[in-house]
Amino acid sequence: MLRLDLKAPQQLLAPGGPQGETVQFLVEGKQYHLLAGVLDPTNRSTGAPVTLIELTGEKLKTYNDVLSGFQEISQKFYGKNGFVDKPESYTSEVQDEVYKQISEVGRLIQSSFRMMILQEGKAADS
Repeated sequence: MLRLDLKAPQQLLAPGGPQGETVQFLVEGKQYHLLAGVLDPTNRSTGAPVTLIELTGEKLKTYNDVLSGFQEISQKFYGKNGFVDKPESYTSEVQDEVYKQISEVGRLIQSSFRMMILQEGKAADS
């Protein structure tokens, strides 16, 4: 996921790899946009146009929930005593837990797109 911050020196912010101990959550009252597109790595000709999603209200809360979930998963891999340092800790029970967390983050991302589509539909009806 990329976050667009027009006021930052590096406008496209992309969290990835080992994360710090804290997450920079977005706060209500500031202007944020999410740069979103749908890509299919198995078929490069398949995709959807890139769009900007304004992050306010429920979309902002959902985005912060995605950040939090991603941070929790990242810490399990890269944090102290994480799976990278101690691969033997990645048991089948833990693997199931991580899959559930990944699914929850995916559900949150899907709900963000659903909110955007519903709002666009309401705007078109007006």
